[in-house]
Amino acid sequence: MPSLNRLTGAACVLAGLCLLLVVIPDQVEAIEDSGVQPATIPEAVAWVLMVAGASHTLFPAGDTPLDGPEALRAGMFLAIVGGGVYLMSEIGFLYVAPALVLAVMLAMGERRWFLLSTAALPVGIWAILELWLNRPLP
Repeated sequence: MPSLNRLTGAACVLAGLCLLLVVIPDQVEAIEDSGVQPATIPEAVAWVLMVAGASHTLFPAGDTPLDGPEALRAGMFLAIVGGGVYLMSEIGFLYVAPALVLAVMLAMGERRWFLLSTAALPVGIWAILELWLNRPLP
């Protein structure tokens, strides 16, 4: 069975490929008279992710055993975030983001109830993007 380190590296390579081939072309628009295209930094990050993942796959450092409860917790976190992203596309950022922040805080074990992080921060992000930068959120 391949080590968890090698699997993690391969997952990073696949994530970088997915970014380069699907996400960035679909979500980033080109601007004709711009010196630097908006996709430049995301593409560079995707390449770094792929190179680092390939390096980690080919030359893993040590061996990390698979911890069942931690893997389940990571899967739960992924399901929460994935569900939140889906709900944002269906319902809208402003309605889903505070609940998503609260769910992530609880999944991470955070027990301090900060009004700033659960409600004010998503509303602030929405205000900056929608009102100040005129960039629509779902």
